[in-house]
Amino acid sequence: ILQQDISSLQKWAERNKMRFHLDKCKVLNCKLSNKASSNFEYYLYDTKLDYTNNEKDLGVQVVPSLKWNAQHKKLLNKASQKIGLLRRNCSFNRNTNQRKILFLAIIRSQFEHCSQIWRPVHKTNIDKFEAMQKRAV
Repeated sequence: ILQQDISSLQKWAERNKMRFHLDKCKVLNCKLSNKASSNFEYYLYDTKLDYTNNEKDLGVQVVPSLKWNAQHKKLLNKASQKIGLLRRNCSFNRNTNQRKILFLAIIRSQFEHCSQIWRPVHKTNIDKFEAMQKRAV
């Protein structure tokens, strides 16, 4: 069934005079259980697509288990770096409104990017994000 969908996408691209970049097309086998699954072979333009263990899409790291711990860690590290940058370069600014605008533009925007997908649901991860935001303010 998935091969049919891939073939349909290929035909659509050809009708619209486009072509998929084969080096960027990969197969990510998402599953919620640890059971071994058979790896089917999928083809695009008569080329076998490679399997991958993780893939970055729109800046979000996706893994087969659909757990977002790596994404959370990456975002928290990035936010920590940006907080340090703001503290070093804007330490002279005591205006709270301007600091709030900087926080919203530089740090919180990172947390809101695709948050519908990776949002933290466990209390420990939520606490980490809240602590980071408190540290920034």
